[in-house]
Amino acid sequence: MRSCVLVVLQISCGPGTPAFARRRKRRAEFFGLTATRNGSAALDSGTSSKRPAHVLKGALIGAAVGAATGVVAAVILTHRGGCRLNYCDHTEDGLAYLYLPITGIGLGILIGAIVGFVWR
Repeated sequence: MRSCVLVVLQISCGPGTPAFARRRKRRAEFFGLTATRNGSAALDSGTSSKRPAHVLKGALIGAAVGAATGVVAAVILTHRGGCRLNYCDHTEDGLAYLYLPITGIGLGILIGAIVGFVWR
């Protein structure tokens, strides 16, 4: 019984069917390509989708903002008061200057890519 269902699904969704052609066309339009009749894809500059460019641009902007925010947060956290007896231990400040910008870059890429994907 399972093999019959599989054969029916392959016949109804095979490369020569209209459903397959529509799916291939939607996939090609998403990446800014035009699906040709023989199954290949060609770059179409006139009606190309700008979504991948928006995602990349959003990720880059997010990374820059995240890095800047991380550096500012590291400066604020390492230079705040709290020294006792006129002695401040700054031996681990470098970790804050390393960790906070890297975390900001990672979060900025993630949030920027999502915003770039949604924003049109």
